[in-house]
Amino acid sequence: MILSTGVDLVEIARIKQAIARNNRFTERIMTATERQQCEERGNRTETIAGIFSAKEAVAKVLGTGIGKVSWREILILKNMAGAPYVELEGKAKEMATQKSIKRIHISITHTRDLAMAFAIGEVDVS
Repeated sequence: MILSTGVDLVEIARIKQAIARNNRFTERIMTATERQQCEERGNRTETIAGIFSAKEAVAKVLGTGIGKVSWREILILKNMAGAPYVELEGKAKEMATQKSIKRIHISITHTRDLAMAFAIGEVDVS
């Protein structure tokens, strides 16, 4: 059963500017595994923007927003087929457990100018 949803939309140019201003931007918001997967995909700004947006959407599913959970506690990874999935660590995982969220589904898309993510928090109904 769906417990909560989250959506986020970000301008890719805004992420490009953030990267240009702070060469540690991706280290601040992404884990080493996420950065490696981005490198394998060509370190495209739209990919980084999609991950940024996905983390924001997941934080909304948790009902916290970024701040009560950290960027790197929400992992947006790719499976072997290239589809994104969510892993949680630390406080983000604790928040999901408190809300009985068993799975978080994520969908990411982008245009030339915008990246968007939609997340769904699912609970088991027994």
